[in-house]
Amino acid sequence: MSEIKIGVVTDSHMGGFDSRIAEALKREELDGIEYLGDAPSNMHAPPQKHFDDITATLKIYDKVGVPVSWIPGNYEDFVAYHAAFSQLEDKLDNVVDATRQGKYTLKLNGIEVDLVWVPGSTEDVSRGFHVRNDLGPTADYSKGKSHIHVYNPNDLRELVTRPDRTILLCHNPPQMSADNTFDVALRAIYRGNKIIGPIVGELVKAYRGEITPTGKVKELFDGRAQLVREHAGNPVLSGLVDELGIQKVLAGDIHDAVYTTDRQGRSIPPGTFSRELFGNPGPAKDGRYGVLVYRDDGMATLFSKSVKG
Repeated sequence: MSEIKIGVVTDSHMGGFDSRIAEALKREELDGIEYLGDAPSNMHAPPQKHFDDITATLKIYDKVGVPVSWIPGNYEDFVAYHAAFSQLEDKLDNVVDATRQGKYTLKLNGIEVDLVWVPGSTEDVSRGFHVRNDLGPTADYSKGKSHIHVYNPNDLRELVTRPDRTILLCHNPPQMSADNTFDVALRAIYRGNKIIGPIVGELVKAYRGEITPTGKVKELFDGRAQLVREHAGNPVLSGLVDELGIQKVLAGDIHDAVYTTDRQGRSIPPGTFSRELFGNPGPAKDGRYGVLVYRDDGMATLFSKSVKG
């Protein structure tokens, strides 16, 4: 039976593992790589820092030697992202910006599958790339002194023509309802306020005794902030997935939701092929990456791997 192997990387955040992940991907004998966003280390850093982070990460994965489709997440600055691709245009052999592409039909080993991308995240947690359906068509917009790219998810109605032969590639996942799905995020409740983001992961490590808390983490730790789990996916995207019958979605964004399930939340172990597959390979900042194997019968499985062992 013919197969396509696709590497999946997301949420680098300059964690220091990208070079090791790139070397591991070289050994996987892949047909391509999907990078699903969040290269910068700090969402609120100046554009120059974002530019430096993005260009450094682009160069690393370009050297894997297979085609790489790249979308931004919620951290990327609009100007820095496009400047990085513009300045590296003649130096990148393998990486393409899929933000403008929308859809690509991959034909390989007798297999045809449509790759469809949703760049960015919901407005409330996104810097330069927003997913929203209340502003107009997919386009670049001015926002005060800055610029944003808005992706209208209703575009999927035109892009998805073969839902059984489509892989939807997002940064922020569609919202789901079952437990332990790839949109379930940890939040911290502190003095009545909800805390989100990487700091929650650090708080978890502090509670486990894995790190000595400092700064804001220590404040949350000493105050015994309460940890809660909630679905943090995009409900509009979820409705479209159901409406269009999309069966396979890969996403990142939520670092603690390293799950692969079907639409009902039933776990799909690595190596088990399934018609439905909703998976997050885990954040590259923690040394994680994924390998999707897609067969000519439309079944797929996702291996979540780590360079940390």
